Amino acid sequence: MSLTLPDVIRWIERHFFSKGIHRGASSGAVHGLLPVVLDAAGKLDDSFTADVLTPATSIATPIVKAAGAAGLRLEDDGGNLGILVEDGGNLVDIASATHVEPYTGFDAQGNVMVIVRYATAHSTVAPIVGAVFANNQTDATDGNVAHLTVMNEAIAAAEKRLAQILFLTNAAIDEGQIRLRVFAGGVANDALTVRASGRVGLQTVTPLGELHVEQTSTTAGIPVLVLDQKDLSEEFIEFDTTTGTNNPIEAVGAKTLTTTHFVRISINGSFRYIPVGTIA
Repeated sequence: MSLTLPDVIRWIERHFFSKGIHRGASSGAVHGLLPVVLDAAGKLDDSFTADVLTPATSIATPIVKAAGAAGLRLEDDGGNLGILVEDGGNLVDIASATHVEPYTGFDAQGNVMVIVRYATAHSTVAPIVGAVFANNQTDATDGNVAHLTVMNEAIAAAEKRLAQILFLTNAAIDEGQIRLRVFAGGVANDALTVRASGRVGLQTVTPLGELHVEQTSTTAGIPVLVLDQKDLSEEFIEFDTTTGTNNPIEAVGAKTLTTTHFVRISINGSFRYIPVGTIA
């Protein structure tokens, strides 16, 4: 391939006295200069019929700037928007210029935000706004699929995590679960677990009932459960089931209670005891 003097002159005219980068059937490049675009015959393309590079052309540059207030757009070969950096630089849109897809920005207080928004008003079930975290986890125990983590980089220690929401699965039984994990002094504590069965565990990842609250410390000095009722017209607890023989609630009838234990509770800060035992 050779370049004639007219070819060189046209190249100089194009890149120093006209705007844009043009494409042809193939392309090459001169180091330190803008790409040289050749036609199918190996000649410089002076048709000026396009203003984008061919797919085979690449540009290495540390900074790409927008030409005006419309922002910086990354489009496919059909002119469809992929990414838009809005004018001002603090909003990045994906697939739309009107925030109907993820974008990041700052609120009035300067807090950094990542927002997923569908801006068009609608009353139908779909579309919905969401984010998908996909993994290929085959762990037969509790394998971690995804997580959302909050960190504080100002912490001097190596462990800078403050809290996590973990999404796990047991591939052997096709079960999902969610855990809320918090950190103190670099030590992780799974404070809340929600299993696929609907069981909820506080301080336990294996709840044995619909709600399982566990006191894990032998020196905590606090009760497992505190009920604080401010509505004086209502009870603390409501038991709702069918009354019957051997049911959770059974009428006294002719049966008598033989006390076997006392259960300690606290009423307004003072210990009291409830007798429990067997009936016959």
